[in-house]
Amino acid sequence: MTLRDEPQRLIPGLVGLSAHTDCVYLKALHSFTVRDAHGKGVSRLKLLYSSLNFEELVENTRTGRWDAAEQQIADAAAALKAGGADFLLICANTAYALLGRTREQVRLPVLDIAEPVCHALKSAGLRAPGLLSTVKTEESGLYQRCAEKFGLKVISPSFELAQSIQQLILEELISGEVSELGVQLIRSAIGWFADHGADSLILGCTDLTHVVSHLEQGGDTDLPLFDSTRLHAAAAAEFALSGEAKTVYTL
Repeated sequence: MTLRDEPQRLIPGLVGLSAHTDCVYLKALHSFTVRDAHGKGVSRLKLLYSSLNFEELVENTRTGRWDAAEQQIADAAAALKAGGADFLLICANTAYALLGRTREQVRLPVLDIAEPVCHALKSAGLRAPGLLSTVKTEESGLYQRCAEKFGLKVISPSFELAQSIQQLILEELISGEVSELGVQLIRSAIGWFADHGADSLILGCTDLTHVVSHLEQGGDTDLPLFDSTRLHAAAAAEFALSGEAKTVYTL
């Protein structure tokens, strides 16, 4: 995509979690380029980045230490605000259920992660997306609430499928690893959702972005995929440039 000619209006602050997924965010954000005198793409987007201790966050969420996990995110958000960020971009769906202390301590606008996905689904004329995510994200109702505003109906996975997907995320994808068994699990999940009435699939964990290219190499999937990572990054770049977005909510 190509940047408009006007100057950047807002500076995004990225709260980073998995370094492997953060890299996807950074590359996607910087794909908004202009051409220099030699016809080469040059990044124009200024941003701030604060990476928290992801291993500690995973352990906090595994053991139910939600207050500690919330404080990690709030500390990263506070550092970004102090550095001059105009709005926050949280690089994980699950973390959107952990913003309690950020609301209390930081109070900086946050770019919603679900709305760019639901907007893309609506624009594509789809109505019944299946949801692949962590159990925490699914149970938080993040996508269900947003989908309702767009006239969409989210189809949730079975308990067994949800547990299998979460295990894949925690054991492989957060480290940027994608095994053949993992790809087969996602393909099986796509088939399950297709059999249960889904017309599309939300990749509602940012770490699921790592399987997209592997799925595409095997040919078309049974359902169109909507990658929350890349859609979120695109919305952030657009907001930074224009200063306008329908997907921002203020803490």
